[in-house]
Amino acid sequence: MKPILMCDLDDVITKGCFLKLLNRLFQTNYAEEDICTYHVEDILEAPEDRVKFMNYVMDVNFYSHTELMEDAKEVLERLNQKYELYICTMALLSCGVKRIGELLMYKNEFLLKELPFIKEEQHIYIANKSLVKANIRIDDKLENLEGDGEIKLLYSAYHNREYTDVFLKEKGVRRVSSWKEIEKILLS
Repeated sequence: MKPILMCDLDDVITKGCFLKLLNRLFQTNYAEEDICTYHVEDILEAPEDRVKFMNYVMDVNFYSHTELMEDAKEVLERLNQKYELYICTMALLSCGVKRIGELLMYKNEFLLKELPFIKEEQHIYIANKSLVKANIRIDDKLENLEGDGEIKLLYSAYHNREYTDVFLKEKGVRRVSSWKEIEKILLS
């Protein structure tokens, strides 16, 4: 039996569309260095701007504005052969049932188009990722690495850069910054 590998989608396999859309909508020039929280929209001071941004993101289908991380497709294709690979991505947002359905449809369409070798049965949409049993976990949010797993990889992102290597080691987590690093760890 192959080991189970759980991999996040946003900010792990895909990159940068949230900030790009925020800058487009508000005609700003924020960079990743300006953001230190998980939600890009937290940089906006006015609550109504945050709501406007979330509505905009859903209305434009942000997956049509995102792209794959460098080397992600090739490495994932190889990982899919060696491991029982699942794309495990957040399903619940506080934007209403209709919007959640649209988001899941957009995510599914993106995955089928960009990573056709990963079957729909390998897509998991869930709010609490610790419920998923996996030998290996890859995510950009530290909380999503909780639960079982012999290998836990935190993909570097603007919102997790404050974690030191010492802190991550205490948590049993290793930081990675590229798909080539993941390849070395999991395919060597």
